[in-house]
Amino acid sequence: MLLEKTRPSIETIERNGKVGETKQSPKQSDEFMITRGREFVVRHRRGADINELMRLVLDFSRGRGEVIKAGRKTRLAFFETKTGEVLIKGYERLSFLNRVGALLGWSRGHKSWRASLGLAVRGIETPQALALVVKKRHFFPEKVYFVSRSTRPLLELDRFILRHKNAPDLLDRLVYELAESVGGLHRNGIYHGDLKSMNIVIGKGEDGGMMLSFLDLDRVLFLKRVSVRRRAKNLSQLFITLPIAIDARRRREFLSIYLRSMGERGSGDKIIARTGEILRGRMIHHVGLDGQDIYEDTSALFNDIFGR
Repeated sequence: MLLEKTRPSIETIERNGKVGETKQSPKQSDEFMITRGREFVVRHRRGADINELMRLVLDFSRGRGEVIKAGRKTRLAFFETKTGEVLIKGYERLSFLNRVGALLGWSRGHKSWRASLGLAVRGIETPQALALVVKKRHFFPEKVYFVSRSTRPLLELDRFILRHKNAPDLLDRLVYELAESVGGLHRNGIYHGDLKSMNIVIGKGEDGGMMLSFLDLDRVLFLKRVSVRRRAKNLSQLFITLPIAIDARRRREFLSIYLRSMGERGSGDKIIARTGEILRGRMIHHVGLDGQDIYEDTSALFNDIFGR
């Protein structure tokens, strides 16, 4: 079951299970390669079981797997494999413009693939990218699938906080690690366009400390410098998605550690002021342990941190 040059459909691939001759891209590395077929282009780690990858994509296209999100534009599902659990994010309803973007290598799936590799090279934790599969029709991209390692059993940041809201020392340590991690992104010229608490998962690192890993990478940018406007936007995204268990004292501490990690001198006040402008009147919105949406009033926190 792989990419044959005789233009099999995805159903034909499942039926005959044969591996045809493939063409490799000249743009390859010691770690990654590209396998091309008439209907598919697969960027993948060298040595990956392509037959298994394509079986997973086939199963995903038929609605199988443990579906955790089924939106209008994207769908996510977990699958068990012989080497561990993987997550597939499928973009199966591409508009004409999005298909053109996929042809040029700028679909959301392509962006996630590049961002995952770019973060890994810079030492930033994120789920390991396994493959990017582009299904074509008449040589034109029709669907895109991004395959990565699963982060389970790590918890999303908001749920981790709720689970440990009565452990003050742990929350203090978390605030420090979070501020250092966000500062690390911005110091490295990395901007995450959707830096909400549900797009960060947390677990134990190899040294026994906390490890924060970043998800939902299709809006990650690699820049020479992250502007004050973008940094303030990231800080405000976190502010309105962190449960109120992270109180005003801890939020002030977060800002202090973040600015110190950035080596701020002149622009610190600008960032705080810009963040306050974005946040004024906003509600906290996060996801509870049971998956329900929770809204919390931020007025007391806001006034304590930014003034009236």
